[in-house]
Amino acid sequence: MGLSGSVTTSGVHRSLGVHLSKVRSLKLDSLSAAEGRLLLAIGNTVANHIWESGLELQQGWTKPTPDASRQLKENWIKSKYQWKGFLEDRSSNNTFDPNTALYREAGRGHLRGVAEALAYGGSVDYRNETGKTPLHACAISRRQANNDHDDADADADGACWRGLECAELLLQNGAKIDTLDNDTQSVLDYAVIGNGEREMVEFLSARMS
Repeated sequence: MGLSGSVTTSGVHRSLGVHLSKVRSLKLDSLSAAEGRLLLAIGNTVANHIWESGLELQQGWTKPTPDASRQLKENWIKSKYQWKGFLEDRSSNNTFDPNTALYREAGRGHLRGVAEALAYGGSVDYRNETGKTPLHACAISRRQANNDHDDADADADGACWRGLECAELLLQNGAKIDTLDNDTQSVLDYAVIGNGEREMVEFLSARMS
């Protein structure tokens, strides 16, 4: 998810199971450079913007304060992440498909878009007509100097490409780096053949070793 929390909220997240939330300690666990970049790039502000996008329409819910009881925090966290109760309702939007959205945003290296598509149920195992997964698409995403995306997806130089963080987020959510497309190309093959960013090729090579 790319957010940080207190000892209490982390304990609740851990109780949800790793299929919903993977908890790491900033003090006790050794985070990779990619994991650190992912945490910094998403953070609580962006994550809450996604996961609480429909909160205003939910009656009877108030966000717990830091000194709220564990039970209140547990009810909130389960409703928010396990039942996805505070997401904006897109059931009437016939044009939105989380799988194709995930593939598209991964191909653009847009971290916020990838995180949002995952929240709405986009599958890292989705394949397009050529058998490519979102991680394949991410592998050849390119940095672009000029864009009209907001700062939540912006690099220090103003470009919105966050391909490495997108790849890490997909992998953290179960994407298989050794998956082959219809042409038997792996994700790393596709990055090399498709002229992916050098950083991406190095990242994928390290993850496969």
